Amino acid sequence: MLCTLLTDFGLSDSYVAQMKGVLYSSCPACTVVDVTHLIGPGDIQEGAHVLWQAVSAFPPGTVHIAVVDPTVGSSRHPLVVVFGDQLLVGPDNGLFTHFLTAGGQAHILRDLSPRTPWATFHGRDLFAPAAARLLTGTPLEELTAGPVPDPVLLRFSEVLITTAAITGCIRSIDRFGNGISDIPVELVQNMVVASTQIGDTVVEEIGPGPPMATFASVLPGRAALWLGSGGTVEIGVNAGNGSKVLGFSRGTRLILHRGART
Repeated sequence: MLCTLLTDFGLSDSYVAQMKGVLYSSCPACTVVDVTHLIGPGDIQEGAHVLWQAVSAFPPGTVHIAVVDPTVGSSRHPLVVVFGDQLLVGPDNGLFTHFLTAGGQAHILRDLSPRTPWATFHGRDLFAPAAARLLTGTPLEELTAGPVPDPVLLRFSEVLITTAAITGCIRSIDRFGNGISDIPVELVQNMVVASTQIGDTVVEEIGPGPPMATFASVLPGRAALWLGSGGTVEIGVNAGNGSKVLGFSRGTRLILHRGART
C-alpha cells in the first residue's frame, strides 16, 4: 500500500507530520512517499505541474494526496480523481488539471472522517482519512457522492508550432535553477535549433544544432538546451543557476527557432 504526499506546507511546521499520523493510524502497513512539500505557498500551477511529472513513476494502486489549497474552507469540492490505475485525492481548484484533461474522472469526496473537520486543515481532516480508506480497500463508491459535472481546470499556455519556430514557456524551475518547459521532447528530437530565445533574449551560446542529451554536454558555466527526464525540453547552465544567469522565471516564453538541415 503506497501513498504519496505533495503540499505547499513547507518543512518547519507539524502539518505534514499530522497528515502522516492520520495515515499511519488508519493504515499502519502503508508506505508514505513525500513528493515535495516545498511548492510555493498557494501556487496551484506549480503544484499541478510537479504532480503531473511525479505520478507516472508510481506503481498501479498508488494513492496520491495533493494539497495546495488557498481556497480551503470555501465551497470548492473535495475530490477523488481516478486516472488509469492511480487515485488522487485533494481539492477541486485546478490542481488535477493535467489528469482531467488526459481522461481522468473526478468524483466528489464525501466527508466520512472520524473527526469534525476544521475548515483550515482539510489535508489532515478530509484528504488523509479518505486516502487511508482507499488504501485499506474501501470501494470508491462508498467515499464519493458522484462525478463532478464541471471540475476546475487551469488555463495553461499552449505550445505554438509553426514552420519558423516552436514556442512554449517555462512551467517550473527546479532547485538547481533549470527551467522545465512545456515543449515535448518529441517535437525537437530531430530538429535543428537555429537559435534559442528565452523571453526577449537570444541565448547566443545555444545553437545552432539539436538539443543536447544532457546539460553536461557543455562546459561548466555554459548555457544548454537539453531533453529533460520529465519528457519536455529544459534550459539551464551547467554547474550554474540558469534562472539567474539567463534571467527567466516561471511563465517566461521559450522560443526555439528552426534551422535548415545540412
